Order: sequence, then structure tokens, then C-alpha cells
Amino acid sequence: MSRVASCLFACIVPVLLTACDSGWPAGEREISDHFAEHRGDLETLASALQESEYVRVAIGYEETVREGDIYAEVYPGGRDQTRLLRDDDARRWRQLFIDARAPRVWADESGVVSIDVSHTVAGDDGVYWQTSYQLNSRAQHPACRAEHRDAPCGRCSVELDESWSVFFEWMPDSLDMALTLEYVHGDMTPAAGRERFEAVFAACSAASGRTFDLPD
Repeated sequence: MSRVASCLFACIVPVLLTACDSGWPAGEREISDHFAEHRGDLETLASALQESEYVRVAIGYEETVREGDIYAEVYPGGRDQTRLLRDDDARRWRQLFIDARAPRVWADESGVVSIDVSHTVAGDDGVYWQTSYQLNSRAQHPACRAEHRDAPCGRCSVELDESWSVFFEWMPDSLDMALTLEYVHGDMTPAAGRERFEAVFAACSAASGRTFDLPD
């Protein structure tokens, strides 16, 4: 999700936008406190998704969806479709997001439920962090360790309890911006955009040093 979407979300739902935290991973203390305060609301949001036909529900920010609308993705017959939610259904999901202080919830094919929680740029190097709570994701990502700190891009997790963890993803802010602009101004489908992101992210994660430029 781009920083444009994050700012829009913050205007509609009081999502946690962490300050430039001196700790590592960035914002871990604030995120853990947020989880302790809103755990019940987060569990209610996760359950609502699991009990629905949707694979993702979010507050609209894409060009095809009016700002502030609630939309959901479904996969009837294996085909990706976006559905605009209306009336009572939209109001219900909006309240769930407000209560949980979160703008988006989704599930992957393995049953892991993720809830967006924070987007921030931290550190002198300008690292862009995207953070989400994850339910039923044990052993899916490596534990965050001190040796990860110098990697230009990476993914790791911190366990909160036997069911929940916090997933951290980071990359240079300049690289995230370049990928966002490439997607926005290029003729890419969402699937192609995700494929491009994962290819660049893999190359960045394997690189040495603290910087990484967008490859052709």
C-alpha cells in the first residue's frame, strides 16, 4: 500500500501511524500497546472476515473506488472481483475498522488473516515500514533479529501470543516511492504490479549494504 493510501486511511479511520521510533523494528512498542488495547476489536474484525465470503475488505483508495467507500474483494470461480459495499453492510464494516483502528483486513489461501496497522518512514536512512497483525501465521516469517537491521529490505515477525504476531516489512523509502510511481503511471494490472514488487523485493533482500536502486 502506498503512502498516499496511508494518509487517506488516516483521515477516515484513526489508524496507527507510528512516529519515527528509535527502536527496531520501527514502532514495535507502540504497535504492541495498540494490540493490548484493541485486541478484542481486532479479533472481532478478523472473525467478521472469516465468516464472510470476502477475501479482503478495505476503505477505498484506488482509482476505481471512490475515496472513503468500503469495498470488498471476492473470488467467484477463481476470478478476482471488487465489490462496493452499501447500506448496512458498509456501515457495519466501517464501524469494525473504526473500533479496531485499522483500514484493511484480508486473508490468504493458507488461512492467515492480516490486518493493516501502521505505515511509517523511520531512521536517518529513510526506511519505509509497513506493519500488520497476523492471525494463525506461526512460523510463516522469520523472527525479527538484530542481524536483520542492516538489510536494505526484509520481512520478519514478532510473536504476540500463541495465535497473533506482528509482521514487519521494510524497504528504502525511495524504492517504495519509485515502485508506487511505476505502478500508478504504468500500464500494469494488479497481478503484474504484485509480481514486479515481489521480484524487486527479492533482489533488494539479497543485496548487501543499506541502499538499493530500482532495477530496470
